[in-house]
Amino acid sequence: MSLFGAEAFAQGIGISEASITPNANSILELRSTLRGFLAPRMTTAQRTTLGGLTPAAGMLVYDTDTKSFWYYDNAGWNKMALTTDITSGTATNFSGALSGDVTGTQSATTVGKINGTSMAGLATGILKNTTSTGVPSIAVAGDFPTLNQNTTGTAAGFTGSLSGDVSGTQAATTVGKINGTSMAALATGILKNTTGTGIPSIATAGTDYAAGVANPSATIGLTAVNGTATSAIRSDGAPALSQSIIPTWSGLHTFTGGITLSGTTAISISADASNTTVNLGSGAGAKLVSLGSSNGASSLTERVGTGNYNLDGVAGSTYTIGASTTTGTIIIGGTAQSGAITLGSSSAAQTLNLGTGAGASTVNIANGVAGSVVSIANGINTSAQTINIGAGANAANNTINIGSALNTAGVTAITIGSNQNLANTTLIEGGNGTGAITLDPHTAGSIIIGDVAGTGAITLGSSTGAQAINIGIGGTGAKTITIGDGASTGSTTIKSGTGMIVLYGKLKTQQNGSAVTASESGAGVPTLTTNSNDIAGIVTSSTTAHTYVRVTFPATYTNAPFVVVSPANAAAGTICGSTNSYNVTTTATYLQINMSNSSSSSAWAYHVFGN
Repeated sequence: MSLFGAEAFAQGIGISEASITPNANSILELRSTLRGFLAPRMTTAQRTTLGGLTPAAGMLVYDTDTKSFWYYDNAGWNKMALTTDITSGTATNFSGALSGDVTGTQSATTVGKINGTSMAGLATGILKNTTSTGVPSIAVAGDFPTLNQNTTGTAAGFTGSLSGDVSGTQAATTVGKINGTSMAALATGILKNTTGTGIPSIATAGTDYAAGVANPSATIGLTAVNGTATSAIRSDGAPALSQSIIPTWSGLHTFTGGITLSGTTAISISADASNTTVNLGSGAGAKLVSLGSSNGASSLTERVGTGNYNLDGVAGSTYTIGASTTTGTIIIGGTAQSGAITLGSSSAAQTLNLGTGAGASTVNIANGVAGSVVSIANGINTSAQTINIGAGANAANNTINIGSALNTAGVTAITIGSNQNLANTTLIEGGNGTGAITLDPHTAGSIIIGDVAGTGAITLGSSTGAQAINIGIGGTGAKTITIGDGASTGSTTIKSGTGMIVLYGKLKTQQNGSAVTASESGAGVPTLTTNSNDIAGIVTSSTTAHTYVRVTFPATYTNAPFVVVSPANAAAGTICGSTNSYNVTTTATYLQINMSNSSSSSAWAYHVFGN
C-alpha cells in the first residue's frame, strides 16, 4: 500500500498533499484543502448485517438510505444528528422535531418507546424491565411468584403498606384518591367524571345537570269537576305533578280555552261500541287541526275498518298532505298492504296533478325493488286518447328520462307504439331545431334500429320533399359507418336514382380478402402492413435500389383488375412529384408500381376492384 504525502512518526500517521507533522495526540491525522474524508458507504440493510459480523464499538459508516452517518456503541447503531433534525434553537429552546424514543416538539413531547421498544407494540399486561439493557417486555406469571415489592409476605398475604390512590394495609385499605385527585380536597357536591382522564370533579348545576327546584312543604288540593279524582300539584309551578289528575267525563263538554291530552298511555276518543260522529275543528271559523307531533320520531296511524276513508271538503277546497316547510316523506299505502290505491276516481272530467308545485319536483312511480308494472292510459277506450309527457310551454330545456335507471341485472326494454302484430303506426316527431330528435347512447352503448328477428323494411327519409339524410355528422370524434354485414352472404345496394353517388375523403374497402406477397426489383425485400390483402393494403419498399414494387395476388383474377394507388408516406410523395413520376401496371396475377431508380423506403396504399 502506498501513502502519498504521508509521514509516519512515533506519535501517529499524517496524510496530506504536503509534508505535515501529525498531531501528537492522534494516531492518524488527515489534512487537506483539496479533498475530503470518505467513510465506507452502504445501505441500511448492509449496515445492520455487515455480512454476518458483529460491529466494533466506535465503527463509523455512511448510510445511503437515510443519508446520514451512523456509529456503533455495543448497544446498537446510533444516528449522528443533522442540522435538519433540529432546525433552529439554543440549548434551552429549539423548534425542530424529536425522533426516537421521544417524539413531538419541545412544547409537546411524547415518550412512545423505551430503549427503542415501542410501548404500543407490546401486549396489554404488567411491564417487566430487563437489567443492563433497560428494554421493557410483558411479564409472565413466572416473573412474580411472590410479592417481592412488600417487606414480607407471600402472594396470598403481605404486611407492607399501600400508597397512592389506595393507602393502608392489606386488612384495611382506603381509596382516598381517584386518578391522583384527593376526594377529601373536593368540595361537597355531585361528582362529575371526565372522559379520557377519569379525573373526578364537582359538577356545576345548570351546566352539567338541570338545576332542580325544591318540592313544596305542602300540597294544594284539587277536585276534578265532573270527575272522581282528587290530586295535588306542586306550588312552585314545576312541570311535573306530584299526583295525576284522572277525571271521568260524561255528557257534552266544551273547552273554550283549549285542552291538551298527553301521557304515556293510550288516549281514546269515542272508544265505545256505539255509532258516533267525532268532529275535530268542525266549527265555522278557520281551524288548524294537527294530528301527530312534528317534533321527534312521532308516528301517526289513521285506520278504518271495512268502511271507507274519505278526505272530503266543500267545493273549491284544497286538501294538502305535507306542509310546504318540511322535508319529511309522505307514504300512501303501507309496506304490507295489497289493496288498490286509486287517485282520481271521479266519473266527471278531472285533472290529477303530481309534482306541480313551483319547486323542482321529482316524481317516482314504481320505484321499488320488486318487479313493478306501470300502466298509463291502459284502459280499453273507444275514442282517441292523448298522453302528454313534458308537453308544457317551458322556456327552459326539458329532460324526460324513460328507462334511465341503473339496471345492473338485465336489459331495459322500452316499447313505444304497439309490439303486437297489428296494422299500427307509431309517429315520433321533433321540433324544427337542430338535432330535433337525437338518439344518444350512454358512453360506449349501441343504438340498434330494427329487431334481430324483424323482416320488415326500415326507411330513413321517406319525405316527398327535398330532404337531407345525414349519418355520422357533427362532433369532432372519428366516425365508423358500416352499411351491410361483411359476415353474411347478403348484398348491399346503394342507389342514387338519376343523380350521383359522391364519396368525399379517403376511399377504403373492407379488408376481408386473401393474403398477398410483395417483391421488388433488386436485392431488397418490401414489407406489407398487417391485414394487407388482395382487396386493399399498404406496401413499403426497401432502401435497396429498385425500379418497381410488386404485389402478387394469391388467386388469378378473371381479368386484370382496376387498381387505385396513392402515396402513403413522404418518400412516396416525393416520387410522385418528380419529373419521371410513377405508373402502375396490372395483370390478372399482380399489380406493379413502377418508378425511376430509387433507394428510398416509399409506402404505397392500394385498392383493387375486380372479380
